[in-house]
Amino acid sequence: MRAAYVTTLLLALLPAWGYGRGLWDACPAQPEPEYPHGTAGRIEIRSHLARYLEGRSLFSGQAEAIDGERYLRADELEYDTVDRTLEARGNVLFREPRLVVEAARGTLNLGSGALWVENPRYRIPARHARGEAAEARRREPGVLELERASFTTCPLGGEDWRLVAAKVRLDRDEGVGTARHARFEVRGVPILYSPYARFPLDNRRRTGFLTPSIGSSSRSGFQFVLPLYLNLAPNYDATLTGRYLAERGVQGLGELRYLLPGHSGKLAMALLDDRKTGALRSRFDFRHHSRLTQRWTAELRYQSVSDQDYFTDLGDTLGQTSRTHLARYANLQYAAETWRLLAQAQDFQTVDPAIAPVNFPYARLPRFDLLGRDPTGPWGLDLTWHGEWVHFEHPRKTSGMRLDGGLELRRPIERPAWRLAPTVGFRFTGYALDDVPVDDHPMRALPYAALEAGLAFERPWKEGELVQTLTPRLRYLYVPYEDQTDIPLFDTNLFDFGYAQLFRNNRFTGADRVGDANQLTLALESTLLEPATGRVLAGAGIGQIVYFADRRVTLPGRPVQTGRFSNLVGEAHMAFGPGWRLQGELQWDPQAARLDRAAVAMRYRDPGERLFNLGYRERFGILQLFDVSMALPITRHLRGVARWSYDLRNDNTQDALAALEYDTCCWALRLAFRRVFRGDLGDDPYNDSFQFQLVLKGLTSIGNDVDELLARDVVGYLPRGW
Repeated sequence: MRAAYVTTLLLALLPAWGYGRGLWDACPAQPEPEYPHGTAGRIEIRSHLARYLEGRSLFSGQAEAIDGERYLRADELEYDTVDRTLEARGNVLFREPRLVVEAARGTLNLGSGALWVENPRYRIPARHARGEAAEARRREPGVLELERASFTTCPLGGEDWRLVAAKVRLDRDEGVGTARHARFEVRGVPILYSPYARFPLDNRRRTGFLTPSIGSSSRSGFQFVLPLYLNLAPNYDATLTGRYLAERGVQGLGELRYLLPGHSGKLAMALLDDRKTGALRSRFDFRHHSRLTQRWTAELRYQSVSDQDYFTDLGDTLGQTSRTHLARYANLQYAAETWRLLAQAQDFQTVDPAIAPVNFPYARLPRFDLLGRDPTGPWGLDLTWHGEWVHFEHPRKTSGMRLDGGLELRRPIERPAWRLAPTVGFRFTGYALDDVPVDDHPMRALPYAALEAGLAFERPWKEGELVQTLTPRLRYLYVPYEDQTDIPLFDTNLFDFGYAQLFRNNRFTGADRVGDANQLTLALESTLLEPATGRVLAGAGIGQIVYFADRRVTLPGRPVQTGRFSNLVGEAHMAFGPGWRLQGELQWDPQAARLDRAAVAMRYRDPGERLFNLGYRERFGILQLFDVSMALPITRHLRGVARWSYDLRNDNTQDALAALEYDTCCWALRLAFRRVFRGDLGDDPYNDSFQFQLVLKGLTSIGNDVDELLARDVVGYLPRGW
């Protein structure tokens, strides 16, 4: 019959939905037979017998009508040439690419588009959806009315749930459906009833309640969240949410989003009269982005909470409960072809109670930053330059202004078997400090030079199937010493030493320290790869810095470094067997003759979604952390996901997660329990939480987004897309 009927019935009770991998894995195979195809716009009718009687054409005996990919079959087809009405009777089957409909009989007016179908039964093979109705009627284009209609994605004979309504009206032009006397049934038992329901038929935004979520935590007890979405205009909307916390009260949350030509933003607010603490607790978050011209952009972010324990007590995700600072900034940026200019004002709110006020980060009010690079300079030079002016403010530390700038010239020479890259640079930093009893205008000006060289060797393995490369690397760095003890530390610390640090110009982050250097890096790297695909099967690198002088530039309270050798650093990775990967890093301290750091991780993942991660990290005298996570099918429908992170040094669990996923053809259930160590909470060092998610496939999801939690916590976990 026509596409209008087919498409409308497709949308009967099924909102537009994006499905991910594995959604219908638990469903039995539903092979579809091949149907005849014809030419679109040209109706071809076939039958064993055809008659013409007074303006009517009657086709019987396996009568078929074909229009492109649309196919109609019935015991009898009758066409009225006067009214332009096509009537199908007996074992009616209609098929188009997304839908199959079976009915007792039906009529379609090819002129007006009026439609009537008796006892239609429909299937949507791609979405495993099916349903039926006592009658379907279309009186006007784009509007279909159904009597006693049902919808489910469960297979025939296993109807765990379905939606049933006495009357359904579907308006494709408005993108809205309405149902009267609708009920939701589980195994034939009515669970929910609504005398009137309104639901979307497409992706157009509609005002209405969103899916609620339920969970619990040891800090706030049972939680129930119900969001209300408000479609205020085509370019802005809002969400108002009520969040019930059993031990604290009702929290109100609001979010407003807007989109204007060249501008976008979001404003979020939350308010709770906390009966557990007796305080009014709030959160505010505003972000805005503007593209002023093709090169000018502006960005604003301001966020704050009423107290430092806000996220610990009220955060409903790991990303919130583990925050330490909230950044607030206003940026104005100009981006040219080879350089970028940034004007910024930035400060932070510290929300971790364990951080003392003296250790709060500095505010940058304001900051101007210039960064540029031109790899096509004269004589083959690669030019890099930067400049920064910033004023730092802190309530308990030295405040002041810093001007920092530098220029670097690099001349790389590349050949197939070797490479050479000499580098020279200069850096100047000056200060104007507030309330300093001694020199309030310290400055520093330092040149530096580096020379890096490398060779490239390779040899075939297994008759050319594999290639092994061997790359020795040398890098000499010289930076003269200058006393910098009169310079405060605004934003500077030591880099965490690792393999990448072997090739950096400065061992400090930020601009307040430039480390003196007279050193030579020796490194050896090797890879094993498939030349046909470029896939790296294994790789390793080992290196060490040889110091020709003491490192006298240090942070306050740190001694001068006098060792002649840095830690010997090695890292490696290897893919072996189907789905297996091993990677690790070791650091050997030659002065203490001990293993200073170690990190090793083994990962396995197969197409059947079996997943296993095992990791261990150690820093001598500081950290010993063991981490294991996995996702394993238990039965055809049940999968378990778990993670355990244990601090061996302090003998406590840092993070524990256990989840179960039960997946059937038409519904799925996730249950997750989480325990996170929060050592700053005194007698209650752990925050326990429970989350659940019920998915009615092809319809909706109820509860928390457990998928997001598992994907963030378990390396390699891929959501099923329910």
